[in-house]
Amino acid sequence: MMYSNKELQFVAASPLIERTFYSDNGEWDLKEASVNVSIVSSGNSSFSLVQLQFTIERKPMFLLLSVFLPVIFLSFLNLLVFVIPVESGMKINYGITVLLALSTFMSMVSTMIPKSSLAMAYVVFYLFAVFILSMLTVIESIGIVCLYNFHPRQTDLKDRQDEKAVLEMDRVRSVSELINSCHSKAMSNDDEFQKSTRDGSNETQTVKRVESQTSRNVLRYRLYVIGHRIDLVSLCVFTIVWLSMTFAVFSRISYL
Repeated sequence: MMYSNKELQFVAASPLIERTFYSDNGEWDLKEASVNVSIVSSGNSSFSLVQLQFTIERKPMFLLLSVFLPVIFLSFLNLLVFVIPVESGMKINYGITVLLALSTFMSMVSTMIPKSSLAMAYVVFYLFAVFILSMLTVIESIGIVCLYNFHPRQTDLKDRQDEKAVLEMDRVRSVSELINSCHSKAMSNDDEFQKSTRDGSNETQTVKRVESQTSRNVLRYRLYVIGHRIDLVSLCVFTIVWLSMTFAVFSRISYL
């Protein structure tokens, strides 16, 4: 049975709802509770309508300590990958370890937040952004290591080829000396001349080998300097991006 506003009309004693029997909730905080009385029309009749409005806000302390701060610490550790020198051999391993830790933590956080695509929490976007940032740091670290080790691999191959060539020349020289020893003493002057020629040739090859090694060392040092500067620039850029994201989410801490 429905009554029109002429037969039954609601009147609010107070625009606010009394909280005498209200008990606090551990996850949500009641910010406002109000009563609104209005008249609605339906066809030729009008009715008195009572609306109770509750405004609640999530208490952020639990998510702050269990989700947000651990993610901040992990993402900060991720930035330290640019400080690790390439010579240590742990640059890529460190970045992948932090990336796996973030992915594991994201799977744990997914069970603690509401599963809704209509209104997602800011911490979900922050976790995704930090994961992308961590993936980019790993890719950058792989590029730095490849840049540092690209030239030494070629120089090692070149050195092995030079050593093999020197061994072959020594064998040929030994056979040549054995043949020359069978000649008569009348050819001794020619032998001395050939020996001096070979000595001069060996000295020339030694000088060329030293110059080649010096040029390779210079190029290796230049690649090391380039990689170090890329690490420094990446550290500054990623730190600025990380701080911007963190402060943007931290300013909306109540919407986590």
